[in-house]
Amino acid sequence: IRPLCLPKQKQVWAPTEWAVPAEKWRNQATKMVMEAHEQLLAYQRGLDYLAGRGLPLDAVRQHRLGFLPAEDRKTGTCLYRARSAFGLPDKANADGSKTRRVLWIPRGFTIPLWTPSWDKPEEVLRVRIRRPKGDLKNDDDPKYMLLTGSGQASMVLPPVGVAPSLAVWVVVEAELDAIAVHHACRGKVGGLAA
Repeated sequence: IRPLCLPKQKQVWAPTEWAVPAEKWRNQATKMVMEAHEQLLAYQRGLDYLAGRGLPLDAVRQHRLGFLPAEDRKTGTCLYRARSAFGLPDKANADGSKTRRVLWIPRGFTIPLWTPSWDKPEEVLRVRIRRPKGDLKNDDDPKYMLLTGSGQASMVLPPVGVAPSLAVWVVVEAELDAIAVHHACRGKVGGLAA
């Protein structure tokens, strides 16, 4: 018996629309990112690390990269903030035994994704944190973490001063790489972190 062959369905691609974080989250994240930016500007080892990745001081300033130092004396690898400050609800453990009112934030380099500034002041839509290698406990521990509540949109750095029909784009894995490409090409090549 021959299987019945159905005609292939034509698939239509539709772009994903990502939700924008709530205003309270955006305000608190913007404040945190700007404080982290000031921390980084005073942290020469951090600036040297980023320069070694192709991100000199002017790129750090332009993209307002930052560094969150640890405040937790026990581990020295994180800080805590009230979830309510970000407009996030309390979080129950999987077994329901405890409710967390604080947000765990790993220390590391902050990589903000900003709103376009066409008609209003910029706000942070997402914060990705690049954790120091020494803070990773094993190979499964993620190097990059999103701050809870962050939007999910990709970082897109469009070419500046280039006709759209002539635009060149480079797709990379990480935001720091997209920023490095965009900066090295003086904004003439677009960067997209996938």
